[in-house]
Amino acid sequence: MQVAQLYANGKTPDPEVEMVVRQKLATARIEKCVRETLAISPTLHPAQVEYLAGLLDTPGGLV
Repeated sequence: MQVAQLYANGKTPDPEVEMVVRQKLATARIEKCVRETLAISPTLHPAQVEYLAGLLDTPGGLV
């Protein structure tokens, strides 16, 4: 389900449903970017992979 569909015909979506849909959209965007970048980049060092994974595990992202 897309975010725009939540507002179709003047509806006001449930905030929790909207949050889930937006989280799925963010996940898809991040996944696409990561896959595209990895496809054209040299292999990462394990420490770099660990660093990037840490960013995903940190509330709010970069610290």
